[in-house]
Amino acid sequence: MQRRLISTVCNAAMIGVLAIGLAGCTGEPEEPDWIDAEQARDGSIATLELIRDLVPEDAIDTTQLLPELAEHHAEPQICEGVDAGSGGAAMYYPGETLVPLTRNADPAVLIDDLVNELHVEHGWRITTNLVVSADKEGTDQGLVTDDDYMVALRTVEQEGPQLEISAWSACYTDDTGEGLSGGNS
Repeated sequence: MQRRLISTVCNAAMIGVLAIGLAGCTGEPEEPDWIDAEQARDGSIATLELIRDLVPEDAIDTTQLLPELAEHHAEPQICEGVDAGSGGAAMYYPGETLVPLTRNADPAVLIDDLVNELHVEHGWRITTNLVVSADKEGTDQGLVTDDDYMVALRTVEQEGPQLEISAWSACYTDDTGEGLSGGNS
């Protein structure tokens, strides 16, 4: 009798858990967050700024000026392989900046530290499939933000070692300015 009661209680509990789990599946799907051209540009610049602010001060060569991110004038680019339907061409905003590094900074360690912090502290996904960076030979690390911005970090030699930070927005349509579901992710 006691075994039967325990079995009945366990079965009832499992049915309750299953019902609660299924109830979460029957809700309306979440609406994606759409962006327009201005939001794409502002988001790319904000992403560049966030990453640049994480670079340790002792790794930055202060004898060179940092570029003003607010004056970034990149032109939107076409999202290759993204069908925008009747909304016009699918576009993304490519942001890039360089951070001059000191001679004693270890660029590989710096990039690893940045990637770890962005992944752990900000929840960004690490990726090796950065289609938009195919023309960037030697891209060391790639990330995707929680709002589908793609980020690439690499080092270049240009009047000394430099950290190149690239941030591309999620795709949006150029005619309507609406974002596209699954833009860059």
